[in-house]
Amino acid sequence: MRIRDVAPSDVAAGRNWRVKAFAAIDDAMMEWEIEECLTCGDDDTVVYSALEVDGNGEVWPLLMAREVGECEWWGDTCVYFDGAWRELDRVDIADGCHKWESYVANPLVNDLSFMDECTRDVQRAGFARWRGGLQEREGVLERPLGSLLRLIAERS
Repeated sequence: MRIRDVAPSDVAAGRNWRVKAFAAIDDAMMEWEIEECLTCGDDDTVVYSALEVDGNGEVWPLLMAREVGECEWWGDTCVYFDGAWRELDRVDIADGCHKWESYVANPLVNDLSFMDECTRDVQRAGFARWRGGLQEREGVLERPLGSLLRLIAERS
């Protein structure tokens, strides 16, 4: 399975995946080969189900990849819109977009980045609070969504 094959319903279900093989350096993150997992080693790269909530309360499905043993918060991220996963760092969006709330569904116990205001409990609770927004959108996730996508469309 590749990142591009993850269904938005898998994000709503809070699944995690381990990266089995990275694509060539110039290829998109969506080409990484992954397998579903419940645990990962400290040297593994995990792909978390996550979501972001904008200022209007719209909920965006995300996939966030990071090395488990690193302390740095967040990682490479994709958003699902227009029927496909898109890397956020390859989408021209305003700086303000990342000031929204973001939550990871199921942080791993051995992932060192989940501390302080980003604890596992805070992440799980935030994801649970907003998960319904993903489920409500299940039927419309193939179409561009809300303000983030309008912003992207305006800039392209």
